[in-house]
Amino acid sequence: MYVTVDSSKAAISTREDISAIDQELLSAPSPLGLDKSVGRLIDGMIEGRVDILAIQSVEAVEELENIARRIGRRFGLVTGMRRVVKVCCDQSTADAVADLGMDADVVISAPESTVDWETTLESVSIDGMCVAVVSSDEIGLLLSASIAMRCRSLEKYMVA
Repeated sequence: MYVTVDSSKAAISTREDISAIDQELLSAPSPLGLDKSVGRLIDGMIEGRVDILAIQSVEAVEELENIARRIGRRFGLVTGMRRVVKVCCDQSTADAVADLGMDADVVISAPESTVDWETTLESVSIDGMCVAVVSSDEIGLLLSASIAMRCRSLEKYMVA
């Protein structure tokens, strides 16, 4: 079972647009493992292996985009994010997602703890879903075993 997102939000790009976007590279190198990890996340979103993307902070969005640019996959990141349900921890994180050209599907009003994440993820029907959590620190990756047990899979990515 997969979550479907309204495809009318997706922008149609020409081959030239895709090439120009994916050629934007950052000069600073990063750990190879992190680049590969983000590449796998992008592939998972594009290929339908990720249903829900939970994003913990503005910094996580920015770093995810920076890594995607560095590895030449920014267009893939945006394409993949348009195909999944995006859960953001607050309005500023949702605004950072909007800067990528799309809206967050769920915004947590004022997260105080991992309980807020759990409650929100439960409200978007995670049973049998593949959930990916992207965080810029370890606090955002602390989700309870009950959430992990209800998902088909739970992958955690720390991008900073």
